[in-house]
Amino acid sequence: MDLDVGKIVGRLEMNVQGWTSAVEKVKKDQQSLAEFALRHKESIEKLGKTMTLVGGATVAALGAMVRSTANYGDEINDMSQRTGVAAETLSGFRLAAENSGTSMDGLATGLKFLNKNMYDASTGGKETSEAFAALGVTVQNSDGTLRDTSDVMFDVAGKLSSMDDGAQKTALAMRVFGKSGADLIPMLNLGAEGLRENYERASQFGIVVSQDAAKAADEFNDSLGEMKLVLTGATREIGTALMPSVKSLVDKVTAAVVKFREWAAAHPGLIQGLSSVALTMGSILTLSLIHISE
Repeated sequence: MDLDVGKIVGRLEMNVQGWTSAVEKVKKDQQSLAEFALRHKESIEKLGKTMTLVGGATVAALGAMVRSTANYGDEINDMSQRTGVAAETLSGFRLAAENSGTSMDGLATGLKFLNKNMYDASTGGKETSEAFAALGVTVQNSDGTLRDTSDVMFDVAGKLSSMDDGAQKTALAMRVFGKSGADLIPMLNLGAEGLRENYERASQFGIVVSQDAAKAADEFNDSLGEMKLVLTGATREIGTALMPSVKSLVDKVTAAVVKFREWAAAHPGLIQGLSSVALTMGSILTLSLIHISE
């Protein structure tokens, strides 16, 4: 095969020229970018600070949101365990309780006794059976199982809201809800429809918490608590490990200070001389700086 050396050399030269041209273009682009950055340095710095602040605020807001959600779910979960009332029921009636000025503790206690009295009535308890019968409210389904607590709550509220406020109404409320029955009357006066409306709105607002979500929130907060304890333990272990070294350093510094004081007490004239030299050097340095500034 015949090689045309001239053509090969020409192609190489063209390739080199093309490469050189490309490199020069990149250099020009870099220079233009650098000039743009210099011209808009302040604006870019302000933008960077703004983005940093926005990012920090966003992370903080998300963190606060997660923590608030976890605390709410944890509170409902603990209340559910204490009272034996489902998390959905407790959180579902929360809006109605707050709108009527009823405390969550009062609501939880009242629902706890409602559950207890429903079971007692279903097993033949005379007083509780008479209380529900006086209100015309049944506590069992047709198959003998207990009705849902919230459904019984709606029925009781419907009956009590139709009665005039007074001793009889308060007595019936307390027979069904325990001592908290009197505190629940403003909420019960909303009636069945009012309670249902508030319950539905609570669900729309995202206030209703499922049992699983409440348990997850409780576990999340427990994990945070464990992490704090682990960090505290680690800090104490590190501190304990460093104590000997730090104590040794403190002892050495203390010994050095004591020796210096003893030496200074034994050589008062030398200390005065050193002080005079230091003052003189300070004065000279001050005068030199004044001269330079002039």
